[in-house]
Formats: sequence, C-alpha cells, structure tokens
Amino acid sequence: MALKKGEIRSIPMQLQFLDKIKSLTSPQNNPAEELADLLDISSDSVYRRFRGDTNLTLEDILRLCEHYKVDFDFKSYSTNLVLFRYNYLFNQVGFEKYLKDLQKQITTLQDLKYKEIIFLAIDVPMFHHFKHPMLAAFKVFFWLKNVVKDNNFNNQKFRKDIIDPKILRTGKQIYEAYCNIPSTEIWTTNTANSLISQIDFSWSSGMFESKEVALQVCKEALDEIKLIEKQSGSGTKQTLNKKIDNVEYNYSLYLSDMEVGNNCIYVKRAESKEVYLGFQIFNNITTIDQTFCNETTKWIDNLMTKSILISGVGEKQRYVFFNSLIENIEKLINKISLS
Repeated sequence: MALKKGEIRSIPMQLQFLDKIKSLTSPQNNPAEELADLLDISSDSVYRRFRGDTNLTLEDILRLCEHYKVDFDFKSYSTNLVLFRYNYLFNQVGFEKYLKDLQKQITTLQDLKYKEIIFLAIDVPMFHHFKHPMLAAFKVFFWLKNVVKDNNFNNQKFRKDIIDPKILRTGKQIYEAYCNIPSTEIWTTNTANSLISQIDFSWSSGMFESKEVALQVCKEALDEIKLIEKQSGSGTKQTLNKKIDNVEYNYSLYLSDMEVGNNCIYVKRAESKEVYLGFQIFNNITTIDQTFCNETTKWIDNLMTKSILISGVGEKQRYVFFNSLIENIEKLINKISLS
C-alpha cells in the first residue's frame, strides 16, 4: 500500500506508541474521543489508527508528543539505540517548569485505575522532601547552587525565603499525589546518609544564614526519617499527617546490601511502562522504550530478591536501620549546636 505524504509506516511501533498515549489520556474521557478532538479527526479515524489500519502522519505524532509530553522513538526497533527525554534545568525558573510538568504527570498517574511506582534510591526520594518545606527548600537550594551552578545563588546563603514559594507549593502537590500511588522503594544503607552529608557539608562550608536555620533543616530531616519509618511500619503513606482513606497497604520499603549506583524510577501502568534514570541529583532522563523497560524490570526483580523487606513485618531490621539514621542526624544536630 502506497503511503500518503507525511505518513509513517511502522505498525508495531505505532500501536505501541498509541498504547502509551491511551494510558496518558484522562480517565474521565474516552481515549478515542479525546484524541479525535486533539487531532481534529473523527472517532472512527482514531480507531483505525488504534488498529493499525491507518497510518499516523508526522503531524499526528508531533501533536501527540507535544500534548502528552512523550517521545516517539523511530530508531529503537531497528537498532540498539534507546531514545531518552532530558530536562534542561539551568536556573530556578527552569526548575519550576520541571516541577509543573512532573506535577501534571504524577496527577494523571494518580487518577489511573492501575499504577505503581518502584523507586531505586541512592538518595531519599525527593517526593518525601516536599512534605517538609524547609528541608525541601534546602534541597532545591543545594542543587541549584552546587550542581546546576545557577549564578543567582552565587555568594548566597541558605535562608527560609530564598526559594520561590511557588516551587514549594507545586512540590507539596507532587507529594500529595505520590501518597495516593502504590509504591515500592529500595534503599541502601547509604540512601539517607547522603542527605545528612549534604547538610553537614553546607554547614561546614558556611552556606547557612544562621545556626538556627541549619538546625531547623536538621529538625525537618529528622521528622522526615521518623515519618518514613512510621509509614513503612504501617505499609501506608500519610498525607497531611493522615492515613490515606480506603487504602490498607500502598507502601513497601526494601533494604539492599547492593549499591544501586543511580536513582531509578520505574513507572507501571496497565498498558505501558516508563523508566526515569537519575541525573544531577534532582534531574532525570526518561524513556518509554519497552525493551529497555523490560530489562529494567528484570534488574529490579533480581535486586528485590536479594533485598530485605523492612516494611510491615520486618520490625527488627526496620528499627535497627532507622535508629542508625536518627542517631546520625542527632549527632549532626549536636555538632551544629555546639559550634
């Protein structure tokens, strides 16, 4: 069959791409009707594209990618190349846009019937920080000043109001949505110690406006660890200091003796998978390449079989692990207090 001008002929690729798009449509809408409005075609025309009877045009693909913030990988079916999306974050404004996009994605995920997040963490997952505004502001400040090298933070010390409140409000919305998504986190013995080391380094380097500010950040770090310990004990996340209604278990925490090397977020939906690989602490690169996602599934499954479940039933291991973290934070509080 001859292709019309602008058509892309690769039906398996098209079907996989449209499965991904369908998983991102609003749960309240019929996917065909939503795409019909977006592409300005009939619902029947959308169904023909769903079945592979009609080819997507390049214009269709570009419009869908732009609207749903996804990539279309033309090469991964014929080569070993994998296409990743990357966020360009150079300053506080770029970071705010990044969080807004993340908030839209995680809210859409929250509304789906089937969803799950698996987080392999070399640092405390950033979702948790946004429950604690002073700690969240410190993490954003540390990243923008020391990693991104945002010139606006040159010679600046951390203080309560240095980060735009809009960033913290968006972060809180992200945390609220994360609390409603079933999640598994895999930590190592060093996962939380990186946070403690960042606070210690910042204090020793004179990056805090005052001792009181540094101690407040430490207090919120302590509150964060205690809350995560409580959630892992009950197997349920909490939002606004309340247990999620009508959910018995939605949080599992594993402790791995193996270092994972990098933050990795694996997102599962009914019809698609997505992998986010950590880059520059807060940032990430993202792919929907299913071969890569399937390999990531195998890696995670293997890692979990070699890890200890410390949520729910693992009371002894959980106490030992979190007690060690709490002691390390309390030592840092004592060090700062006596300085």
